[in-house]
Amino acid sequence: MTPLVESIGGWLDGAIEHGVVYTVPVVAGFGQIESIADAVVGRYPGAEWIYGNIYSVDDGTTPLNWW
Repeated sequence: MTPLVESIGGWLDGAIEHGVVYTVPVVAGFGQIESIADAVVGRYPGAEWIYGNIYSVDDGTTPLNWW
């Protein structure tokens, strides 16, 4: 996944045994981020991805609109 994220200006922030964290500049666009994440996760049954720092911690669905 890292080369795909890097291709849109992102980078790997860290990893644990069963997870990774990437930072991607918002200028890459949510569509590109979602396409990459969906394609990679689709190859690994049971895997999932989420945005961090995008939605309110109160309900997990309200956009923070910082972008």
